[in-house]
Amino acid sequence: MRPGGQATINNFVKEATHQKICDLITPNSLDKNTRLVLINALYFKGTWAVTFNSKSTVEAKFHVDEKTIIELEMMHLKAYFIYFWDTQLQLLGMPYKGEKEFMFVLLPKERFGLAKLLAHLDGKKLVELIKKRCKYTVKVELPKFTLEATHKLNTPLTNMGMATAFTESANFGGISANEPLLISEAVHKAFIEVNEEGTVAAAATAKNVRRSSSEEYRFVADHPFCVFLIRDDTVLFSAIFRK
Repeated sequence: MRPGGQATINNFVKEATHQKICDLITPNSLDKNTRLVLINALYFKGTWAVTFNSKSTVEAKFHVDEKTIIELEMMHLKAYFIYFWDTQLQLLGMPYKGEKEFMFVLLPKERFGLAKLLAHLDGKKLVELIKKRCKYTVKVELPKFTLEATHKLNTPLTNMGMATAFTESANFGGISANEPLLISEAVHKAFIEVNEEGTVAAAATAKNVRRSSSEEYRFVADHPFCVFLIRDDTVLFSAIFRK
């Protein structure tokens, strides 16, 4: 790769994600033979339809595991939200302005049962739960949090059938006919920040909401949970918060 290639890529991603994703490409990802790098960076900034009052945010205990309890900032809000529960889980759907984007929080009923819950919850069942769309008055206690992760996608994409793209048999003639090209590196970096005003991350949406009775429920996310950002019943971003 020509000199300055790393900085060019990183500056583009940094600008496109409003300074949230930086240094996507590291120096050891490139060498003099690098010609093609596949990158993926998603950016979404949403403001809650009903914002949390920052004055209600207080330090609270979060149970990481059976032996670890930490203190973190817990936000509080009482409002109408999409809500589903059964003997295994609670699912909370929080809309952004315009109610086209939603963040869903999946919380196991068993305090340290997230791994077991996810082992039995496939994508089809998750979509079915999300489509239920019943609204209730819910008292929410949710941590403020920031998550960031980087993943190399060479192996996953190869397993999905893109093996040729990473070999000398690759054909990218539509990009350059002057020299043979292959993908040397595929990198995905994700960032999500959740606070009283809203979320910075990848996007989400839902529709056809029904309002239920005046029953009131509590949703206390004081142990590990999953977050899903969804658009048109399609999961665009997911993460696990442990601490």
